[in-house]
Amino acid sequence: MKPTKIGAKELRGHNPKSDLQVLKSKVKNLDFCHYTSLDALKKIIKNKEIWASSFETFNDSHERKLHEGNKRSFVFCVCCSKSEQIPLWYLYSGGTNGGRFRITPASLIKLIKSIKTVYPVINGIRDGERPMHLGIDFTVEFGWVYYSRGDGFVNHRTDNYIMGRRNLELFVKDNLYLKDYEWNYEKEFRIIVNFVRDVEFERIAIPLDTRLIADILLSPECDDGKVKKEDCFPDFKVSKSQIGCYITILSKYKEDIPDYLKALAEKADSTEEEIQLLKRVKDVVGNVTG
Repeated sequence: MKPTKIGAKELRGHNPKSDLQVLKSKVKNLDFCHYTSLDALKKIIKNKEIWASSFETFNDSHERKLHEGNKRSFVFCVCCSKSEQIPLWYLYSGGTNGGRFRITPASLIKLIKSIKTVYPVINGIRDGERPMHLGIDFTVEFGWVYYSRGDGFVNHRTDNYIMGRRNLELFVKDNLYLKDYEWNYEKEFRIIVNFVRDVEFERIAIPLDTRLIADILLSPECDDGKVKKEDCFPDFKVSKSQIGCYITILSKYKEDIPDYLKALAEKADSTEEEIQLLKRVKDVVGNVTG
């Protein structure tokens, strides 16, 4: 289908941003799913909170560069798709043990409305002594990601568009919903918290009413028997993915793991995220390389 010619301002206006009524009209019959590791999912349920991250932590290097210096915006991402996305299991489930929680359109609206107070996350823990408040410290916006090829072609939800170079420059500038076209399988919807001034932390905790979660789906290779035995999610409908794929990425590269660990341990300017990654990999590496 031939892409529709469009201007930058008009296309950017396709996202609801802060208009909940517009969002309601666009989310009917959709599902919103957050893919993550099983440990992270347990923490979400136990602590009744989700984390939004700064662009500095993103795995998309182009997007990090696009928003370099942005110390105000924090993003919580969900996949807008009724079907499972195999790449998301690979990228975000943490190997064999992962899960996703699903929320309905009505629950998505309630979640956005509920964001009145957020907290900084310091060293992996919410700082409950430093609440920040909507309308005073931050604002909230939301919308779907645009996927750009860089030549004027842009995909947004189910539609394709084309614009000239000048419009493309205007479209890209300060666009918090922009990724390269190669990421379009993520079908990403974002909730963004924008602070009124720069902050120094990399993540924030957003309180979550876990009753908004419709159900939980475990990753294809997750040990669902163990999850049921440990009674990890007693108040939720839990099932296991029936996709027949293997996502044990660590086992595929087990010969490279010792060298990677050594290089990371010797790195003088390791970030806190890399230090935590090193600790996590060391915890599981024996099971992989043994």
